[in-house]
Amino acid sequence: METEQKMKQSRFVSIIIFIIAVDWMACDIFLPAQPEIKAYFQTSAATLNLALSIYFIVSAVSVLFGGPLSDRFGRKKLMLLGVGIFTLFGYGCAVATDVWFLIACRGGAAFGAGFISAVGMAMVRDYLEEDVFRKAMAVIQSVIVLGPVASPFLGSFVLMFAGWRWVMATLGILGTVSFALACILPETLPPNRRVCGGLLPAMKGLLYVAKDKYFSVLLTIISLFAVPFFGFVAVCSYICITDFGMTYLHYSLFYAGICVISFSAPFVYLFLDRKLSGKAQLHICFILFALSTAGLGLFGKLSPILLFLAIVPYTYAEGISRPLGMVLLLNQHKDTTGAASALTSFVTSIIGTVGTVVATLSWGNYIDGLFWIFFACLILALIPWVMLLRAKTSLS
Repeated sequence: METEQKMKQSRFVSIIIFIIAVDWMACDIFLPAQPEIKAYFQTSAATLNLALSIYFIVSAVSVLFGGPLSDRFGRKKLMLLGVGIFTLFGYGCAVATDVWFLIACRGGAAFGAGFISAVGMAMVRDYLEEDVFRKAMAVIQSVIVLGPVASPFLGSFVLMFAGWRWVMATLGILGTVSFALACILPETLPPNRRVCGGLLPAMKGLLYVAKDKYFSVLLTIISLFAVPFFGFVAVCSYICITDFGMTYLHYSLFYAGICVISFSAPFVYLFLDRKLSGKAQLHICFILFALSTAGLGLFGKLSPILLFLAIVPYTYAEGISRPLGMVLLLNQHKDTTGAASALTSFVTSIIGTVGTVVATLSWGNYIDGLFWIFFACLILALIPWVMLLRAKTSLS
């Protein structure tokens, strides 16, 4: 019976991972098709870029609705609603007649994607036993890194055989598969565990979670750990190609190396989690973060190899803190997991976007800019960390 239960959990996790992967692939899959779309609609790059930025904004906002509403009405209904909206507007992008219709459909797909992100995490917390939950979070966090990296390659592959409309239709097709898989998922939140009342009590769950001092302080720390990664991704190509004069091939290898480390880091978390407490793991993350900050300031500008070596410790720190943070945060509010998942996704997305904006400011040198972002985030994260240590809070 125990083996059967594990097989059920394994199947459940596989379905959730597939659905979340499709969600994250949607952000970047159309990037290789941008020149073709721009030419087809005879529009500007700035206008077309709205299709990317609106996706981030709308999905970040919609998670605030999807999570709390699932606490009230159940997970499966909201998951099906999110996947259905995502799929419908995915096909809408494929038949767009002008660029503004395309942008609007991207926004609609993003609204569904926000539901998928918040509800998917909540379902994982509801359904899985603690040990399996921690393993699942490590895999999901790796997929979150892999999705945006792999999706442009999928978009390029589709373009080899068909036009940009088929790139967009690919999301609709994958969404259809996701909807079929979501139909066989169990309802993970029984009626007796749901928030009582109407829409307002459900949305108040966000306020209830946000007012939890421990939750808010820990979320601040985890979010600050993510800021430099977004910033680094935003300016990596400028640093490698413009500053260091690397070829596109060498830049691709450099970036791929960082992505491989980021992908593997959550599995390092699994290894550490078997031996160390959450507090000890965060200590290690802070040490690695500090090493990268020092390395970036001392020798980051000397060569690409030294820059790579300087970034590696931080990449592990950020990759370990992601699944660790999600486990610690979602374990705090098992009665309002949807709201906790929504608030976590929203804050990390918004703060990560700040990292992208700050990194692309008019710095004299992008590496100098990255150093100050690293330094500021490290100091700002240390302040709430010291507060938690002084409060003698148990992180488990």
